[in-house]
Amino acid sequence: MPFKADDPRIARWCARSLDVLDDPTIRPHVEILDALQLLQDGPDTSPPPEWARDPRLGYRTGSCVDLPAWNARRRPRPLRLPPDLSDDYASFRHFAAPVIDCPAVLASMGEEVRSLGGDVRSGPRQRCGSVRAAADRAHALGCDTLVNCTGVGARSLAGDRAVVLGRGATLLYPRDGDGAAEYDDAVVITEEPPWGTARDPAYVIPRGDVYVVGGTYHLGEAGTDMTPAERRRIERTAARVLPKKVIAEGTAGRRRSWVGFRPVREGTVRCELDTENYGHENMRIVHNYGHGGSGWTIGFGSVHDVLQMLEVE
Repeated sequence: MPFKADDPRIARWCARSLDVLDDPTIRPHVEILDALQLLQDGPDTSPPPEWARDPRLGYRTGSCVDLPAWNARRRPRPLRLPPDLSDDYASFRHFAAPVIDCPAVLASMGEEVRSLGGDVRSGPRQRCGSVRAAADRAHALGCDTLVNCTGVGARSLAGDRAVVLGRGATLLYPRDGDGAAEYDDAVVITEEPPWGTARDPAYVIPRGDVYVVGGTYHLGEAGTDMTPAERRRIERTAARVLPKKVIAEGTAGRRRSWVGFRPVREGTVRCELDTENYGHENMRIVHNYGHGGSGWTIGFGSVHDVLQMLEVE
């Protein structure tokens, strides 16, 4: 589900990303989970958003009153859901969500680049304060192509003031089996009271060896530490959805916090060929940033557009 990104290309990018996530090199790190978006009103009878019309997602809507009976009939196992959802929410949107084990996929992608003779570097490097400086650096390294994927860094590198920080705070709980094999994990998300708001969405995302529980969406805020109020609110979300054993293990120290910044761009994602002349006649420069909270959801699709711009098959 696209989160905090606005662009007319999103549905096409989502479809392309679904194609890529089925690639044999990535598929082992992708888990297809049922996702429920909780709504105060409804059921929603409007046409599904364009991204949700892909038949692979199995998008549907329903009433929270009917959810327990539907869940009891689910095979091979019911989802682990709070039994009293209908006390707080009237309806839900349900779809299949490919959840990516991000660290594992990044490691796999790095290995693939190295196997093809490429170089992957991380950590502090020479800072480029402008696109021209980055082009100079790329030229010095013998490159004829530069792709700007700097996210929030594009605000300074490209002078793009449409890029703003979308601060997010989460707690990561251990996900290593709780003995309740009679249930399947589900993604649960809402931006509506009483659990959440648009500014402070409530969500639980089972991902790899953790449950990602959030969260916040604070535009323009740069604080790197989770506040006590944020922690208490996220803990309430965890207590509503996660098994008691997981909560206990998290309280005992097997839990960590994480704060990061979504590269939100007002208007649209910037995915385009740069036609400016930066002093290197044969240097091709493409910008690809501003994906908001939808990097993994639409990123592979936008990368496909970048390859087409560069005429790479």
